[in-house]
Amino acid sequence: RPRVSFNGRRPSLTTLLLNQRRDGHFFWNLIIMEHVQVRGHFFLLASLMNLRMHQDLLSMMNTWDFRSLNYIKTLRSLIGTCDEQMSALPSQSAANETSMAECFGEWMNTISKDLKDFWEGDHFVPPVGGRAVQEFAGTWTPLMNVVEENMRKVQGIREATLSNMRENSDGGIACAVSDPRAPDCPLVFVSKEFERMTGYRCDFALGRNCRFLQPNDRPFNIQFNGDEIAQMRQFCHDMDNHPIGSSVINLLLNEKKSGARFWNLLHMTHVDVAGRRYILGVQTVLEIPMPEFLATRADQTSNGGEACGMSSALVGDLCRFLAQLRGRLHSMGSNKADVSVSELSKDMLQRIMEWMKTMSDDYEGDHHVPRKGIAEARLFQMDKQWRSVFDEVAVDLSRIWDLTEATYRKTAADMVGSVCCTVADPTAADCALVYISSGFEDLTGYHRDWSLGRNCRFLQPNSKAYNDAFNLRE
Repeated sequence: RPRVSFNGRRPSLTTLLLNQRRDGHFFWNLIIMEHVQVRGHFFLLASLMNLRMHQDLLSMMNTWDFRSLNYIKTLRSLIGTCDEQMSALPSQSAANETSMAECFGEWMNTISKDLKDFWEGDHFVPPVGGRAVQEFAGTWTPLMNVVEENMRKVQGIREATLSNMRENSDGGIACAVSDPRAPDCPLVFVSKEFERMTGYRCDFALGRNCRFLQPNDRPFNIQFNGDEIAQMRQFCHDMDNHPIGSSVINLLLNEKKSGARFWNLLHMTHVDVAGRRYILGVQTVLEIPMPEFLATRADQTSNGGEACGMSSALVGDLCRFLAQLRGRLHSMGSNKADVSVSELSKDMLQRIMEWMKTMSDDYEGDHHVPRKGIAEARLFQMDKQWRSVFDEVAVDLSRIWDLTEATYRKTAADMVGSVCCTVADPTAADCALVYISSGFEDLTGYHRDWSLGRNCRFLQPNSKAYNDAFNLRE
């Protein structure tokens, strides 16, 4: 018989405790205790409620500061008001979860104003690793001594770059160190290049899990990064199956603080420094322009298949392509004793580029020439601005080309037989072309229907290597 009074005491008690596992990890435990009577004997029945859904939120309270202690005090008060509704009996577990959901909802509303800096988009990234950051102080140089030789082999880093890395000065590489034994595996070090490349300063990044680099929209992130995130989480937390020296490489669609997206080839390694385990993550940015439908978070909506202006078919095509590409990456990364990240990055970049070319008309060969200035081009045509521009430069054009009267008239009237010329708008995105003459079309073979709104670099040789060899300095 539940709900019996024992020596005048209340029949049940619900309390929240911070517990510690044998391996040293902390966790929060909700305990429901209840007096029951069985055949005339009184017993104390205790039930432990799984708070897995709330552990991330509660983990920020392990910092021992005045604010977190007050938050826990508030939560315990709210839980205490639910004593009468809570029961340790297994049959009441569903009702208990409902009551606790209401408690946590009210608690979140109470403290939400103070938690704004604990979120980055849809990602909960509380700064719970302050103690781990302090403990890492002075460890970067010893860690570099441990990984230096491996960095030469795997990353192909030159001595000058390694020297800059040791000093954490300009000219290093984007890298970070996390502590897998601390709550939420927080970052305890980020390089200057990491700050420059991502836009996240160390005063924000340190003490937080690195998931703030994932796309801020959760459905979008799961759609395009889900399997990689699961593999990374398992690599970071399952230390029994990942001894010191273990590594993993993942291809991620990440976001800078500005919202601009980039392809990140992330190589992580478990490292031992004086008996303490850390994870070194080295980022290789695939220098490839993003197509408009993936470029920034500002272009996206969270409506599933129509994310970021992409059709459901395009989303499906991209997800299938990424699954195949990542399968190739993991196969290549696991089949070689000394994996060359440089070699892998070139392979990934080439394959992404080829896919992008098939899915949009933003590319001409290796050149990314999206139609960013199409609105300005249309306005130029609608306002018939070519004649005004021509009248301003007519004298110079006549002197430079020694125009005949017929060519002069045809150029002014935008007729066949005009000189080859263009007008670009430097105030438009990517300095887009807003006018091309018929003479330009005749010479280049590029029609204005395709050219207007794009930067004129589509005229350069399609091969980047060929173009760089002959035109880079110009």
